Amino acid sequence: MAEQVKALRAYIENIEIRLNEMVNALSDEGRARKAAITELSQTLEQRLDQLRALIDQKDQRAARVDARGLPLIGGGIFLNGVPEELAGLPWHLGWLLPFFAFGAMVAVLTSIAQSRRASQTP
Repeated sequence: MAEQVKALRAYIENIEIRLNEMVNALSDEGRARKAAITELSQTLEQRLDQLRALIDQKDQRAARVDARGLPLIGGGIFLNGVPEELAGLPWHLGWLLPFFAFGAMVAVLTSIAQSRRASQTP
């Protein structure tokens, strides 16, 4: 009976050793997976930040006024002359309004050109 108890005790100790080894291996595996998840999360966050920056740049480019056609429109209005409704305004306002509009267009174009130069400068 003592032999059986010793054999059983040795068997249990062997099982405990193997169980501890398995627990340690599982802990190591868990730490490795947590580290991998953390690394992947950081990589994903960096890529998301890059995508957000690209989307913001694209939105900024899309939001800029493309005023290349404004001089042609202004020239067309100028060549067509002042409409009768504008010409009939008192104090010659009908004749002055197109010139003020042309000045405003030039100011807007100048502002746009300066902002484009500023955004393209590294």
